[in-house]
Amino acid sequence: MKQIGMRIIYNPYTGTVLNNALSEMSGNIQDDLRPDRIEFIDLPYGYDENHFRNATKIKVDVNTREVIVLEYWDPQTQQLITVTE
Repeated sequence: MKQIGMRIIYNPYTGTVLNNALSEMSGNIQDDLRPDRIEFIDLPYGYDENHFRNATKIKVDVNTREVIVLEYWDPQTQQLITVTE
């Protein structure tokens, strides 16, 4: 059985993750959701660096192409944790 990890599609100028911003939108839309170019990172199957599996907000460091977890749900404390950079 083949196992494929998650693909992160992001704005290469800002690091904003675009995975949930690929369909039609209207209203007050964030400016960097429709860049003229996109990049992607394929993560290995089972990837869970820095609480990735429980992440609610991530971005990509455009210089290192590293996934940065900004916010995650801690199942032990039942709290949303904001990570300071």
